[in-house]
Parts: sequence; structure tokens; C-alpha cells
Amino acid sequence: MLQIFLSHHHMVATPKRIDFAADVLLNAVDYESEETVRLIVDGGYSSVTVRNTAGEMPLHRAILKCNTQLMELLVGLDPSGVSLTSVTVVSESPVHYAARHGSVRVMETLLHCITGMYGDSQTLDENDNPLNATNREGVTGLYVAGMTGGITSRGMAEQDAIVELLQQHGARLFPRDRIMTPLFPPSIDLVLLDCHVRRGLVSCVQDASGRNQHLDDENGGDDGQTGNALLTELCAEWVSSTAVVPLPSLDRVYSPERSDLAGALLVVVSAGYALDLLPLLVELPVLRCAMSGLLHRLEHFARVPQQHSLLHQLYAELSEAQSEHTASE
Repeated sequence: MLQIFLSHHHMVATPKRIDFAADVLLNAVDYESEETVRLIVDGGYSSVTVRNTAGEMPLHRAILKCNTQLMELLVGLDPSGVSLTSVTVVSESPVHYAARHGSVRVMETLLHCITGMYGDSQTLDENDNPLNATNREGVTGLYVAGMTGGITSRGMAEQDAIVELLQQHGARLFPRDRIMTPLFPPSIDLVLLDCHVRRGLVSCVQDASGRNQHLDDENGGDDGQTGNALLTELCAEWVSSTAVVPLPSLDRVYSPERSDLAGALLVVVSAGYALDLLPLLVELPVLRCAMSGLLHRLEHFARVPQQHSLLHQLYAELSEAQSEHTASE
């Protein structure tokens, strides 16, 4: 019966003028009917590269269902590999979907398919790596997995495993050209971190502090205290690295009250409110000449008392951007 309808699909009316066979295929994926998917595609009634009104291909829908067997079937029916890099109307790729909605097994399956089609990350140029594609908001799949946490039903261990998988395959947190921006006029010598870098930094530091405290509560150790001390040093360094600190070269641009503001910020940081103040600090422009010291503090916090891989990758990408800015001068 289905074949009869499919053979005369041009006579069937569907909402929003969606092709009938394509509509059936998308519904078959939603109902996880592999047999129907094979019938439609092998019969030539539709292809796995059709889209719904949201721009989703069947692979996107299979990822939402966390059905790895169906994912492999759809990729196998797409010899061109188009579905692996297709994006929705908001530029979300299958990697973004797996990072936001998938499980470890879903991400493993998707990465296996991508590697099979495009080769290992070691052989790919960074810009050609599908894992580094950004959505409409300008964020990568790794950013989605590590910073937004994805679906709430995922535990911390599963989230960490997804992040680790993406890192192992060469995924970046941020596009290389969207990390820091020099401010004008150039004589001011200030840089401002990209909005996603600022949010990511705060998220990573908050997560690292929370994990340190959790270990303290479980093991009765002092990881939390050590982390708090390093965070205080990091935020104090940040205060001294921002434009609130008086410098002769900035006297024509900033008022004398900057020294009072810097002193007030240092008092707040030293009083144990470093974590609360960090979201404000990252919004301030940073003196380019002070970035090295700031990055050194950030690396130390990322490594001690335990390694926080996502925060350390953020540090590494910031360091690369700083080196590139310095080399371009």
C-alpha cells in the first residue's frame, strides 16, 4: 500500500508543500522504522538529503532519537556524505545536534562516520574539519557540548566523555579568528575577548571550581581551597591587566578614578568573591602587554589541583591567538 502511495506521490497533498515521499521518509526516521527508510530510498522515491521546514535532514532527526543503527543506515545510503555536514536553518550541523542532544555512543557513531568519509583529523586541515563548523551563533560543537551541557538528562561523566571524544578528533572551542579583538585607536594597546570566549571562560572556571569543591566534600581534601587561592590570584592578575589600572600611555583616555576602581576590585577579589566578580572582569578590555601574565595564571588554575581539559584547551587557544596577534605587529 505504501508503495502505491509513493508511486503517485505527486498527487498527495502535504502541509507546507513538502514532497510526500520526503515527508514519509522524515516520519519514518521519527518513528525509527528502518525498513520503511530502506524502502523509500532504495526505491528511489526520495533521498536521505531531503529537509524539513527547519532545515533538518533525516540524520539530524536520527541523532535526536539517539538511534545509532539508524544513523549508520542513513549515512550508508548517502555515498556523497552531504548529510554529515548539512546544516539547519540556524546552521546547526549533525555535530552540533550530537553535542547538544546525543549520548556518548551517538557521538562515537557520528565521529566514526565522519572519519570514514573525510579521513582522520590528523590529515585534515583545521578549517576543513567538519567538527569546527559554527552555527548561527558562531559556536562550535565542542563549545555546545562543554559550555551548554546539552540535554539535562546527561550526567557529568557522559558530558566529559563527549567533550573528550571531540578533543581527540581535533575539535576547536572557538574559530581561530574569533577569540580576541584589538581595540582602536591602536595606541591604546587593548584587546577585548570575543563574547563566546568570555562566556566560555566564566563557564569553565565555574565548572572547575565546582568540581574542586565536590572533591573536597567527597574526599575531605583541600582541592577546593587550593583552587580558590589560585582563582583569587587569577582574578587579581586580571584586575591588574585591565584598563582600570592607571598607565601613563592611557592618561589621555581614562580618568584618574581608575586607580580607585582597581583598588576596590582587588578588595572584593581578596575578600573571597573572585568567582562572583569574574563575569564582570572578563567584560573589561585587557592590556595586550599584560596578556602573558594573565594566561600564565589561567594555565596554572587549569592544571592545579587537577587537570581541567576544557579549560586548558581554552587557555591553549587563547595563547595561540595572543601569539598570532604579537607576530602580526
